[in-house]
Amino acid sequence: MPTDLIAEIRTARALLRDEEVRTHGAAIELQNCRQREKKAKVELDRLLDELETGESRYTLPGFDRLEVSDSGGNGQHTPLAAAGEAPILRVKGRKAKPQP
Repeated sequence: MPTDLIAEIRTARALLRDEEVRTHGAAIELQNCRQREKKAKVELDRLLDELETGESRYTLPGFDRLEVSDSGGNGQHTPLAAAGEAPILRVKGRKAKPQP
């Protein structure tokens, strides 16, 4: 019966090696995902900054500079808060909060 034990140990060792390889591959994939997520956050912040300032690296026909109005009921869209609400402030690295 010792041969059965040796065979089970070898099988367990092979399974362990397979799991180590899978774990290593998953760790690399996780690192790659985190890098892509970081790049996406940087790009989103850049685009939001461009939208806020009206200065963009992209040119859109007829939109040399984005004009934002806070005039309320004239039908123009405004990124500021709805009537009666405080405007939303964006801080890099934090979630947006209503301004008191």
